[in-house]
Amino acid sequence: MNWTSMLTKKNLQLISIVFLTITVFAFSLEVPFYLDDFRNIKENPLLVTGSLNDFLWQNRFIGTLTFFFQYQLDTTSLKAFHIGNIVIHLINVILIYFLTHKILQKLELDSDWLPVFTAAIFAIHPLNSQPVIYIVQRYTLLAAMFYFSATLIYFHLRDALQNNQTKYLIILSITLICLIILGWFSKQNMASIFFVLFITELIFYQKNINYKKFLAHFSIAFISLFALAFVMRDSDLMNLIDLASRETNDISRTEYFLAQLNILWIYIGKFYWPTNLRLEYSLHSESFSLFITVTSALAHIGLLAIALILFKKRPVITFSILFYYTSHLVESSIIPIRDFAFEHRTYIPNFALSLVTSYLLLKVFNLKSKHNLVMHVTMSLIISTLAVMSVYRVQLWGDKLAFLENERVHSPNNIRVLTSLAKAHRDRGNQQISNQLIELAFNLSGSDIRADVAANYIAMLVETNQVTKANAVVSRVLPKIKDWPSKSLILHNLAVLNHQNKLLDKSTLLLEKVLKSPAPIPDSYYLMSIIALQQKNMARAEYYSRELITKYPNYHKGIQLFNNINLAKTKFKE
Repeated sequence: MNWTSMLTKKNLQLISIVFLTITVFAFSLEVPFYLDDFRNIKENPLLVTGSLNDFLWQNRFIGTLTFFFQYQLDTTSLKAFHIGNIVIHLINVILIYFLTHKILQKLELDSDWLPVFTAAIFAIHPLNSQPVIYIVQRYTLLAAMFYFSATLIYFHLRDALQNNQTKYLIILSITLICLIILGWFSKQNMASIFFVLFITELIFYQKNINYKKFLAHFSIAFISLFALAFVMRDSDLMNLIDLASRETNDISRTEYFLAQLNILWIYIGKFYWPTNLRLEYSLHSESFSLFITVTSALAHIGLLAIALILFKKRPVITFSILFYYTSHLVESSIIPIRDFAFEHRTYIPNFALSLVTSYLLLKVFNLKSKHNLVMHVTMSLIISTLAVMSVYRVQLWGDKLAFLENERVHSPNNIRVLTSLAKAHRDRGNQQISNQLIELAFNLSGSDIRADVAANYIAMLVETNQVTKANAVVSRVLPKIKDWPSKSLILHNLAVLNHQNKLLDKSTLLLEKVLKSPAPIPDSYYLMSIIALQQKNMARAEYYSRELITKYPNYHKGIQLFNNINLAKTKFKE
């Protein structure tokens, strides 16, 4: 086969995969905002009034910048946001296609179909649909893009080193470093890329290494590191590391790790039988019995043993297994995260499952066979089935009420589900059902009250003319909410509600707390100026409107208000 025909074949394969992916996810263009979409995108004032400096070097600022640029370019429709996600997903699919080609090349295997099937399964698998449909999960898509790119670049870097192509080494090295940095600031699970590159080096470039000695040395190093960590467990350094490597102090590392032993099998099961998919999983440290946990642990050990045993004869299987586990290290191992399970966490690891599944199926039909009718029919059926299931999943996301009712079936006491379902019913005019769900969510929260639940409950109390109770609830729950942005939002919303009920002094006191906090809200400056005008305090109104446009120069309502105040002052003087 000459290079021209191969290039043509690759182009046709890629065009087919891209067309299939677009066909499936075109149905997502009208999917509404959900959950964290509101806080991070739709109701994020910094995206409208902020500047580039407000985002630089924050956690995950790369993803936030993409939303910010969409606001600056005035491409903020639902379709525009969804198109952005689909485009990044397509880039990931193409990267996987070429990455699989590179793996085959390094192993000197000949299969035109393995890259196609691997990329196609990854592209339209229902388990991968959540990051594509759920707009805020662009962070996951971007991290994956840099993750796959870094892995592919590493292959090229090592090839350049082997072939003494020194002129490419510096460029490829800088590119690799940049990709890792960009990935880290997209999502912190990028940290596991170093382990993936280490595995890549061992499997594809260190074929003559004595693996028995290596395993012995690795075991000694691991045990030594563990012993050192145990000895230094109460030191300031270890306390700092512990603080930086956990999202919550309410879950121990052991509890989280034991739960993840089971959850990883749930993820794998969902890949091979993608039914009952959901956004929220009400799983915790006590969701699994000791017997199930021990069985899960033994199964993981068995799978890792298979990876080691097949290292020489089936390196694709070894790479897939080790890639799967290492790419799960940040979110599904010993770093406690408040939510134990999310389907979007499987997005990067699902490359490994797509690869090993395609490889094993093609092995059944003979890896080198190019005209196997049974193979083509079987793979077409698999891909068609996955595509139909993904389309169904996309359409379910498109009906917010049906989607959230489905979530409630699986997680009847999940606070986030109840809160979102209450909002969906409210949007449909089902006020009574909405209020009942809000109250249920608040009561189920107990002492672990969430900021959005408290805010919704307070709003419901005020709307039902229970302003006194709303103020009392704020006094009770506010000390339990740790982060200032959430506190500021609750105080601001309560100020708005008091303002609507003509309680101007109460509203002013609440707004002053917001503006003195570490997380002031531009709308609070605006409302303070409005209240000052209502109280006929022109100087105070001018002060807060000037503060508003000084700190948030792109806040257009503030500019208009400031100009109107100055115009009124001028007319009064005349």
